[in-house]
Amino acid sequence: MSTILYNTNSSFIHRYQRNNTLRHNKKLSINGDDTTSSIKSTNGLEDDDPFISKWPKDSPEYLQELCCAYFPSSLHQRIRNLKISPDLELISLVALIYKNFISNWYGVKIPTKDSQLATELFNIVERLISYLRKTNIDVKTITLDEFPVILSNHICALRMIDRENSTQDQIYKEYCQLTLYEKDTYPYVITTLIQISLRNSSLLQGTFIDALFNQLLLGRVFDSISEPYYVLRGVSKICNKIIERKINKVPVKPESIWISIKLKLTKVVKFITYISSYDNKNDLKSQYSLINRYIFHLWFVDLCQLQEKKPLLYSLLTTVQSLSSRSVLLTSISNNIVDRLIEKKVTNSSTTSSFARLIRHTLFPNDNNMGPRTIVPTGKEFEKLKSTVVEELWTVCELYKTSRLLNIKKSDVNDFIEAICNIDAVPKRIIDAISKRPLNHLVPKDEILKMNILPVHPTIVIHNPNKTNIFDEEDLTNVIKSELSDVNKISNSDPIELQFKYPEYIKIATSTSQETNSQDIMEGLSSETLHYITSRNIIVNSSNIIQEKATEEKPTKRAFNSGDNSTIIDDSITEQSAKKAKISFNVSLNQENIGLQYLRDLENILSIINSDKDNDLPENTELWYLLDGNQYTLSVFCLNKILSTLQNISKVPQIWPKLNTESLIKLLNLTTDNIQITREGNASDNDLAMLTKIGFLSISVSFSIFLFNLPDKKIYLEEFIMEPVEFLTQHMDLEEGLLGDDQEEMIQLFANTLSLIPKYIEQKQHLDEALVTRFVYVFSEILMNDNLQLESTSIINNTSSRIKHICSNVFVSLFKKIPSQREFILDELLSHVERLPQKRLQKKLIRLENGTFITYFTLTILRMLEGINYYDYICSLFNVDNDIIDVLNYHKKVTEEQIEGYTDHIVNYILDRMFNHLAKYKHCLENFAQDLTNALLDGSYPISEKLLNTLVSNMLEVFRSSKKYNANIETTCLQQLGNIAGIMFDVKRQTKQDQANNLIKICNYPDMLPQWLESFSNYVSYVKKNTNRSSAFKYAYCMEMNSLLQLYDLMKDTITNQQETKQTIFKAVNVLIQDTADNHKDISFEVVKYHYYSILHSFELINLYEPYLQLVLSILEQDKIKLRSIAIKSLSILITKDNNVLSSPLVKTTINNLLINPSAASIKDAILDLLTIGSACIEFYREINVNYDSDSLQVRRHILRINGKIYDETDNNDIKIYVASRILLKIEDEEDNIIDIARDSILRRWILTITEFKNQPEKEYNMCNKIIEVMAGVISNSEKCSDLFSWYLNFYLLNNNSHKQHDYNEIKDNLRILTDALVQMIIELQANETNSEETKLEKQRLLNLLSIFSDSIVPFISKDHIIGLYPYMVSDTRSSLYYHILHTFRHSMEKLTNFKPKFLLDLETTLLTALPKMTVKEIDEAIPLAWHVANQRNDFGRLTKACSSCFMLLNPYINLVNTNAKELHLDSKLQRLLYLATGFARFTQFDTSNTHISSIPDGEPMNEYVAKCMLLLSRSDLDHVIRRIAIKNLTKLCTNHPRLFYSKHILKLMDNEFKSKHLDIQLVILESFYDFLIKEERSGLNKSGENSYQSSNKHSSRPQKGNQMKEFLNDGVSSGLVTRYLQSILKICLLSDFKNALVAIRLLKLILEYGYTIPSHCVPTVVALLSSPNLYIRKVTSDIFTTLMEKYETMVYSGLPKGILMGIKYSRNCEPTNYYKFDKFFLLLQKNMTTSKGSVVKFNKRLFSTIDMILGACLNEATMNENIHIILFISTNITNIKFQDQYELLAFIKKIDAKSEQLKEIAYSHGKMNVDTNELLENSSLKANVRDMIISSVSLQQLQKYLINLYSLKEDVLLYDEIQEDELRGRTAAINKSVSQCLQVLIERIYKSYQNDDDLIDYLDNLD
Repeated sequence: MSTILYNTNSSFIHRYQRNNTLRHNKKLSINGDDTTSSIKSTNGLEDDDPFISKWPKDSPEYLQELCCAYFPSSLHQRIRNLKISPDLELISLVALIYKNFISNWYGVKIPTKDSQLATELFNIVERLISYLRKTNIDVKTITLDEFPVILSNHICALRMIDRENSTQDQIYKEYCQLTLYEKDTYPYVITTLIQISLRNSSLLQGTFIDALFNQLLLGRVFDSISEPYYVLRGVSKICNKIIERKINKVPVKPESIWISIKLKLTKVVKFITYISSYDNKNDLKSQYSLINRYIFHLWFVDLCQLQEKKPLLYSLLTTVQSLSSRSVLLTSISNNIVDRLIEKKVTNSSTTSSFARLIRHTLFPNDNNMGPRTIVPTGKEFEKLKSTVVEELWTVCELYKTSRLLNIKKSDVNDFIEAICNIDAVPKRIIDAISKRPLNHLVPKDEILKMNILPVHPTIVIHNPNKTNIFDEEDLTNVIKSELSDVNKISNSDPIELQFKYPEYIKIATSTSQETNSQDIMEGLSSETLHYITSRNIIVNSSNIIQEKATEEKPTKRAFNSGDNSTIIDDSITEQSAKKAKISFNVSLNQENIGLQYLRDLENILSIINSDKDNDLPENTELWYLLDGNQYTLSVFCLNKILSTLQNISKVPQIWPKLNTESLIKLLNLTTDNIQITREGNASDNDLAMLTKIGFLSISVSFSIFLFNLPDKKIYLEEFIMEPVEFLTQHMDLEEGLLGDDQEEMIQLFANTLSLIPKYIEQKQHLDEALVTRFVYVFSEILMNDNLQLESTSIINNTSSRIKHICSNVFVSLFKKIPSQREFILDELLSHVERLPQKRLQKKLIRLENGTFITYFTLTILRMLEGINYYDYICSLFNVDNDIIDVLNYHKKVTEEQIEGYTDHIVNYILDRMFNHLAKYKHCLENFAQDLTNALLDGSYPISEKLLNTLVSNMLEVFRSSKKYNANIETTCLQQLGNIAGIMFDVKRQTKQDQANNLIKICNYPDMLPQWLESFSNYVSYVKKNTNRSSAFKYAYCMEMNSLLQLYDLMKDTITNQQETKQTIFKAVNVLIQDTADNHKDISFEVVKYHYYSILHSFELINLYEPYLQLVLSILEQDKIKLRSIAIKSLSILITKDNNVLSSPLVKTTINNLLINPSAASIKDAILDLLTIGSACIEFYREINVNYDSDSLQVRRHILRINGKIYDETDNNDIKIYVASRILLKIEDEEDNIIDIARDSILRRWILTITEFKNQPEKEYNMCNKIIEVMAGVISNSEKCSDLFSWYLNFYLLNNNSHKQHDYNEIKDNLRILTDALVQMIIELQANETNSEETKLEKQRLLNLLSIFSDSIVPFISKDHIIGLYPYMVSDTRSSLYYHILHTFRHSMEKLTNFKPKFLLDLETTLLTALPKMTVKEIDEAIPLAWHVANQRNDFGRLTKACSSCFMLLNPYINLVNTNAKELHLDSKLQRLLYLATGFARFTQFDTSNTHISSIPDGEPMNEYVAKCMLLLSRSDLDHVIRRIAIKNLTKLCTNHPRLFYSKHILKLMDNEFKSKHLDIQLVILESFYDFLIKEERSGLNKSGENSYQSSNKHSSRPQKGNQMKEFLNDGVSSGLVTRYLQSILKICLLSDFKNALVAIRLLKLILEYGYTIPSHCVPTVVALLSSPNLYIRKVTSDIFTTLMEKYETMVYSGLPKGILMGIKYSRNCEPTNYYKFDKFFLLLQKNMTTSKGSVVKFNKRLFSTIDMILGACLNEATMNENIHIILFISTNITNIKFQDQYELLAFIKKIDAKSEQLKEIAYSHGKMNVDTNELLENSSLKANVRDMIISSVSLQQLQKYLINLYSLKEDVLLYDEIQEDELRGRTAAINKSVSQCLQVLIERIYKSYQNDDDLIDYLDNLD
């Protein structure tokens, strides 16, 4: 902090502030490293807006979000881990303080992104909370004694002051003197002391401390709290509540007296229980009487002054006080009451939370900025408040009769209030004094000396720098041993002499300065410190400081190993003394003599103990520890001494037989008594920790004796063993109270004690079953206990890991030693499986060699199971014969059966628990699976493969089993399978192809056997050399042997030519048997890893990868959304690892189906994510774009981005064209975001990319060629793409308002470059002599693109381009390309001028010459082009002659019609003349009043003349083809001159044609209507610009008034035509001739799209079209239907019934016999009408009511010949819709059942009751009618059965009552996929069967 420079003149600050101008408009700024800064608004005031959160205020989630908003992101996880009460409440208060008083200048005024300050503040507060939680504060003393004393001093001081004759300053000065308060010093001296203690020169730090304490805490907060106003307000609230409770008290009724008495008795009983239930840890004798507390003196003496006002009452109270204080019972009861109240109301965490919340709400009302200060009333308002409070307080006194009882007067109340409000500073002083009392209890007294800050200079220097450790290990051990010893209490009478010995490599630094030598060490110490040192009588004489160099050689100590459990406490003391004796006396001692000396030492200790034990009071207090009740136990010092001696003896095995058994038994009795006393004794906290330590040491002594393995059975008495076990059982949780202050020492002692038990188990040949049971119970608890991590210290964590490792060793030893108890051991260990860690914290796990971690639970299981092998049997083999294979197979079978049994048991136990209680056991499976995969990859736990194989197999069985599991269970299993499969896939992927050999493959290809044997050998060698567990090597060895034996068995029945391979395997078995010696080579894991992966293919686990993959793919095709999401994630993991997974045929087929078939948007989006990995999307580009127009915005956006990725990465031009066309189609999406993405995507790839090659002509031309090829391909895809590209070009790219000026200029320049390249490509193609179909197609595309460029609003076709393209015009060959050349010339000539006259003349000549030979489309382009050429030449003569010539040639035909129409026949000349005449009338603007044209009267408009001619040629008596051509030209002429549509002659002609049966003429008229509407819309689009396709009847801006009138008239024509002929259009739409119907359907789509009619008229027809058998018609109709649903949903629902009836009729018209086989009608309706979640219910309800209405109408027997078709159609179609639930399905089935019964009754009445059989058979119409009724009834019955079977309902479902039916609500109606036969086949059989009269009669007879 002190390194931060705070320079307000720094230019960096100004730059920082300028760059963050926008941030100052926000209330909260988040810096780059997530540090937060509160910023003021621009108006200079802070708007205190409430903190915004989706959680309720003050909820835990709300507080977490509040803290995370103001603290850096590095603290967010710690914030979420905080306890809710009170940690989170306090931290949230600190967060707001930080936000308001720190972050508004730290990071803003001081430009820094450092988050260290916030983190450090958080750490300080967290440590403070932790400290407060652990600290025991004597709240009772503070509240009942210390606070009252302070208030008493205050009251007495105020009474002693003459307030009437003194000013306020005088009163306050005198008050300070009386209360010993130093004025103007407190409380600000606290800040000064803190500043001094920090000893920091940082201005930033000082400013922060001053702002925090002086300004906030001791300033604003302290001043606010100490205002008398708040005291008065608090008093007023209390008084009001008391008064309200008293007044509103409900009187007790007479009849409720007994009830009241019972309630009061109940309360008394509860009260007695309450006061007696509190467990007061203090001794009753030491309890202080409650009535003697000072609070009573404060109340009765200082406040009420009873000694003066009520002497008698005061005397009585004094007597009661004296008597009650003598009663221990009353004292205990009163203290219990107070203690319970304090615990419940004060020290409870909820109280702290409430207090912190109150402060936060007071200071920060909106959890944002600090709230405004409360307006404190002054003057008259304040006086009024005081008077009010006095009255309220006096009312309380009167209500409770205290005025009489205590002689309190109103003047006393007034004086009390005046004393509170006299001086403002006095309450502040009181609060200051009161606040110091808790602090006095909180600050530890032992830490006071540490606050003495003096400069310390080292006086010790290291003499030998080469020595790494300053202190020798032996010296450190001696120091530790001395600290462990217990000493007598220090007497103050005798001074303590301390002797120090400096180590040999440390010297005392000598000072050359005389001044330094004369310094007094006591100088500068405070008086309190000097008094403390003097009282202790500590004397340190310089003579006692010894510095000498040790000459003897120090023994080298063995480093501590966590896996070594050989010792508990180092034996350095005894051993060193013995070795020093050897050096001092020069006597050589052998090992046995040293051991004998150890025996003598043990006897001496035991003799002293025995002598002390015989006495009532032990003489040697060092060896005994006194307990309450005159009980003694061996002391810690004594036990350590004994333990050290026993361990020294254990190192000399040859003297063990000389041990005195009787002495050891006595010692065992003593330690057992010790353990029993410590286990049963009651002690204080300190004594409890000491007793726990004594108990652990006593157990260590006992088990050290057991390890001598002496033959005397008396040593192994049951009580000697079971008592320690009971003690361990009692203390295995290691609660914090048992550990005392030194937790590290205690937990190390616990670990040392436990370390002896595995040795004991291994040494004992026989273990009692009860003992084994106790061991299993105890060590399973310890192994699975997480309470060992009491603090986050490394010593505790390491020791905890050692303890768990010891427990694991115990289980491994028991599992190996006692096979009969193995299942019990596993069961007990598994019973604790739920205690596996919820979070995989590393300190709770053990680290493997590969850096991964596993739990001790899984580690123990792995170690136990790998001990099951037959390696020892193989080692016992000496002679190997031919029968060895059978013998080994037997042992293999036995061990494998055992392992499989245990693995199945373990896996099934975990899975069964998870299946029964997922939430509780889910983490168990996650931990177990993660552990096994980590162990598998580590390589040193080969048994993990077997466990993983079992686990994977069982989880796969969840999905194969007929039993249905919960969806959450399946999801969990699939997640874990995905994690394991990822590891399996890694193994497969990293294994070389020629080494991925399973045993079957090796059998088929024996050449692979040597490599496989080498890999196995290398792996076994690695396990042998690199693991310290022999069981791992033995199991790996047996794995190799098992594989060889299995391979040998596989080849048992092979042909003779493979006998050599069998012999090789046999030799390998023999070699392996001989290879048990330790002769394995050393090899690293990096090398052996690939050998290990290779041999894993020999086992079952890797082979389960394929079934897993098949499972994932099968789930992808199911309807389970959650499972599919997990499956997709699992598949994505595999694809991320290797993109070739998608190349698998099975994977590819599944993904294709998912993309093509309907599925949830989230699933499709996830599949799209899969395909974006690598370049897989290119392969699936068509399937991806099936969903390009999906309803999901997310899917559409995703596909759009994928298309851009495909475009950039593929080199295939066809793919580029395809995806580019899909991008282009998205520029008319309904979502603006997608439109913007599509526009920018095309702009960047087609236009802006050219800029990169501006100075590289060749690359630029190549790039332009590629872009043009794609452009041309896109616009040639469809008419829609061509229109959209034209719109995109004109209204986006060339829209100046859509781009910046620079970008707009760049776009135009690049478009000109593209145009140049395009023309050049066309010219090159023209010069190419080849005339293949491919070349023609390319020319067609390029000219089509050129025509669009020529039609743009900005001219890109130049004169040079026109001249270059002119050869196309004069070419003799005529092709389809000629039209595009004419189109390009036409639009270009409209914008270009100043052509050379000769060029214009040649062009006009070419046009007029070729005009008679042109097609109709070419004529429509050539005539307007000729008009523009003539206009530029300003000479219309030649064009006028051509026009006159045309009419002159046409005139004879017209005359012939008038004279003799029958002689007029169609020829090519007449046909061409009609088109030419119409073209001249449409595209030329001759003024016939000035220009004479042959055959046309002067002044008559040419279009009117041509219209008359066409009307004449449309007479009904003329040839039909002539009439059709004439009408076609007439309607085309009307599209250019819309006013002609108002002609009554033309309207009459069209009316007659629509009434006639001339369908071809009707279609011609409809096509003209379509062209007219398109023309009008494009005209409106060109004027409305970027507002997309806008209907002509909508208002759009028109630049000129004349144009507005013209467009208004045209709009009226369009609407009028549609309205007049709508019914004819709808009729043609429902034609069974699909090709002709499409003309009308296309027009209908246009009408609805542009809103030319009311949609309700068209809805039934659109609904009916969905039943069309033609796929294309259904697709077009679906598009229309989607538009209608988006805009007119209500109209669609209204027209649904009529539409269904029309659809049924339409379907029958299209397919008269097989109409009911099209069964997707209702399904299509449901898909198109259920676009939202709630719409499914609405649609189904409407559909079922419609069907019910239709079926009801079908009961009419008169129309049964028609009704049968309706019933059959409904029956087949209803089976494909989706029902909401089974309740809805059942309701529908019941309706069907009712209708079937009604039909049956009608059939019976008509076919049996009214007529006899013969009459029925003779009456054909009646028979047909009855047959239809029967077929309808049987079909409905079959439908009912089919639905019950299809949805797996019970057969008696129709008999359900209301309760059973209600149970079906919400139950999914799932389809039974095993039902393969569709209803169509069944109905077809029914229909055919009842055509037989016999079947008909049989059915009627059965009705009887």
